[in-house]
Amino acid sequence: MMSASNLKQFFFVVLLGLSCLAPIKGQAESEGAVRYGVSAASLQNDFLEDNNDSNQSYNERGYRPVRLTGYLDSGNIRYFTRWIKNTDAIGWRGRVYLTLADFDFYNATYKTQDFYLVDVSGYQTPSGMRYAAIWYKNTNNLLWTSYRNLSINAMQQLHDTIGQNGWRPHRIEGYEMNGQSQFVSVWYFLPNANYNWHSKLTKNQYNDKFEAYKAKDFAPFHLDSHTVKGEIYYSGIWKQVNTAWRVRTNRAWNIFQRYYNNYWSDGYNIDNFYAAETPDGVRFGGIWFFDGVPEINENSSLSLRMRKEVDGAPARGGAAMINLTTNQETMLHADQRFAIASVIKIGILYALMREVDAGKISLDETINSGNTYGINQGNWLAANTDYTVLQMAQFMIRSSNNWATNRLIDKLGRNGLSGFQVINHHLADPGGLDLKVTQLSRYMLGGPSLYGNASAAEDHAKGIESISTPREMVTLLKRVINENLLVPLSKLIFWATLKMDGDNDFTNEKNYIPNVVTPAAYPGVTVFNKDGSLSDVRIVKSDAGAMAFPSGELVVYAVFMDEISDNPDVPGAATVATVNAAITALQNAGEEIAIEYD
Repeated sequence: MMSASNLKQFFFVVLLGLSCLAPIKGQAESEGAVRYGVSAASLQNDFLEDNNDSNQSYNERGYRPVRLTGYLDSGNIRYFTRWIKNTDAIGWRGRVYLTLADFDFYNATYKTQDFYLVDVSGYQTPSGMRYAAIWYKNTNNLLWTSYRNLSINAMQQLHDTIGQNGWRPHRIEGYEMNGQSQFVSVWYFLPNANYNWHSKLTKNQYNDKFEAYKAKDFAPFHLDSHTVKGEIYYSGIWKQVNTAWRVRTNRAWNIFQRYYNNYWSDGYNIDNFYAAETPDGVRFGGIWFFDGVPEINENSSLSLRMRKEVDGAPARGGAAMINLTTNQETMLHADQRFAIASVIKIGILYALMREVDAGKISLDETINSGNTYGINQGNWLAANTDYTVLQMAQFMIRSSNNWATNRLIDKLGRNGLSGFQVINHHLADPGGLDLKVTQLSRYMLGGPSLYGNASAAEDHAKGIESISTPREMVTLLKRVINENLLVPLSKLIFWATLKMDGDNDFTNEKNYIPNVVTPAAYPGVTVFNKDGSLSDVRIVKSDAGAMAFPSGELVVYAVFMDEISDNPDVPGAATVATVNAAITALQNAGEEIAIEYD
């Protein structure tokens, strides 16, 4: 039976963010808690708050910030931050959304109180420029100074004057004001430190400097990016280091996340990072240093073992598991959006049973298959043949038959509403599941286009996918089990259908996780699930369902692998080995859900 000690819950995960991750044994200083996409309210409540209430912030848990940078995302203020355990009890101060006058006031005040500036960020807001800053107690009597709102020429003057007299930049951050680059910077008196720095580089200039300094064993320890009149510029500070390092810049959130996951699995922890609004949307960059491969074995927590499998996969992965008997949870990137392929058929099945309960459709009604209307997996359908609604639903789950699914979607349309509108209403209905992300977005492959394209395959090629999050999918399954969202008979049909597979021999052999949870390895385990896959353009493997164990415990789970590829920067290009590696990671993560029950 699974013990509570093996089900340590991950901390918060924001909608587009990284998991907040506990320190990993064997990694120096570890990654701490790293989150991007953080709202001002979340920053206050989850990190800065000091009210000693039951919902303790990271401040109250004994963490201190080491990085706090602001940015705009579609007009909304967001923050990217990293906090680590304050094991040395360093006193600190942190402030955000400071006007220039506010920044000057606090900077001067804290300096007189013997604090020094550790981190600063200048960022645009709908109300104008604002600053975020972190100060530490100056126990080592470090000499420091700072400058704000300087032009590029003024930054050059600093380089030529104090920069030649023992002062070294610790932070250089750029931002746009009145169509020009302006900079805020922090300088320490470190006459023996060998640094190189540049305040404003084009992409090509940055790449040239990066390669030149790399050849001399200099690594960037601070990077920033800002945009002026649609042009992206970089600020960077380099120094010599004696450890392995990796750097990525100008990546969309999902690509940045993939690098973050894979680097963590390889033993690299993020040290410095930025987020910047660009003409192509928000772009992220980061610097990782090697701290040692995480020491994870059979004695490690379930969370860490699952994370090793999912984050080490050649994909962007996420997972969620809830033990409905013990109420213990394990979540990994659980609030990120994933393409879920045929796992959305769980949502279609749920919507169908809600319509049955409402008397809008009967399982005995017939649907004519018509001409080919999707891939005929399992070869269940013949053209122009009548099948009952229940049969179509079973075909949809047993072998993921797309033809049956597409006809069923259309059948659910009523009163001027399309089947898509009816299904998505049931998924989002505040009086029902109240899911915010999960939705059916297109017909299954082999079917028609919903958007005026040539086919559903072209919709897929244009990036249109049904989506969910691991947390929302397990929430759907949990609530169907625990609540009266379906009448008893409909609930029974819902789960009986998810238990079926192609040969219906009462052993669920649908891919992927149930391939691991076999009767031989786990006698008595009953699996109710739907898997999914996409094999080109955007390569996806996914699985969600429930497992009933001989102990009487019941677990709901979702494991998603999205954007499988050989190279994170080249989507839709993956060798068979890479796809198999992702499937194996998916299976192993599924086994981690069940292994404690053996």
